[in-house]
Amino acid sequence: MGFSICSGPPHQSGIFIQSLRQGGLAEEAGLEIGDQIVKVNDVSLDHVTHSEVITSYVTGLSNTPPSVSECVCVCVCVCV
Repeated sequence: MGFSICSGPPHQSGIFIQSLRQGGLAEEAGLEIGDQIVKVNDVSLDHVTHSEVITSYVTGLSNTPPSVSECVCVCVCVCV
């Protein structure tokens, strides 16, 4: 998908885009560093830690057929 994530600052929980791969799908879709990811595949990331996301989504996606792992819906909140 072309991005990496990080946890939010102590005063703001959540999962945020930390970096983008140049020319990747995330960059082409208009995502930017600092945008908050609020849902993945219609599952809220509210009060979810970085390690929980990595365990649930990265590990889970690597165990699914390519046709499924290529279709991930990410809902992003642009932070201003």
